[in-house]
Order: sequence, then structure tokens, then C-alpha cells
Amino acid sequence: METVSDYMARKHASLGDSYRHEDRRYADSCFIIAREVEKRLKAEGRNPQLFWLRGQICDNMKNRELIVPKINDGKIVWAVHVVAVADNLVFDPMIGEPVAVREYPRIAFEGNPEMLPVPYRFD
Repeated sequence: METVSDYMARKHASLGDSYRHEDRRYADSCFIIAREVEKRLKAEGRNPQLFWLRGQICDNMKNRELIVPKINDGKIVWAVHVVAVADNLVFDPMIGEPVAVREYPRIAFEGNPEMLPVPYRFD
């Protein structure tokens, strides 16, 4: 099986700046990528968990702001983003290398998205 480092490098190179093909269809899913990273982390003997990021509540109807990844200068926005976390590090090929959990939202996104554990397991 491909190592976490090799997988992250390969995905980082292929994601470009939008996760989309030229015809605007999504080329990849952050959830599928996070699951692949999680699988590789487990193979390396780590205990990963999936986390999701979402925007802050922005009105009295509890609607949420969209989150804006810094990689694409505002070309796309997402409702949520899913990543794998192990050993207090976020493993997201969008960034390309592991980043400390407390630094990740600031490094990866505009604004201040919430980062929460996904409340269920997919084993």
C-alpha cells in the first residue's frame, strides 16, 4: 500500500487549485480522500479520526457561512470539508503536508471555520 506521505504528495499534485476538472465537475471528493488517508494512517499503526470543517452560523435561522479554501483565491466555496487527523496533525493533500490541528483552519481557509470530529465511524 502507498504510504501516507506518497499518497498526499500524489493527491496534492493532482488536485490543482479547485478539486474540479476543466468542465467544472468535481474531480475528487474530500471525504473519499480523507478515508484513503485514514486507511493509510491505520496501516502505519496510527489511530486516525475524521474531522469536518464548516462555516460559522451567520443568522437567526442557523444558516452557516460557506468556507473558502485559500488554495484557489476564492474560485470555489464549500459547505463542508473533511480531513483525517492523527497525532494532533491534520493530513490534507490540499495543503500537501501534515499541519497542527490548531493551525490548520487558519492555514487552509479564509475566516474562522469550525473544526469538529465526524460523529460516527466507518470501520
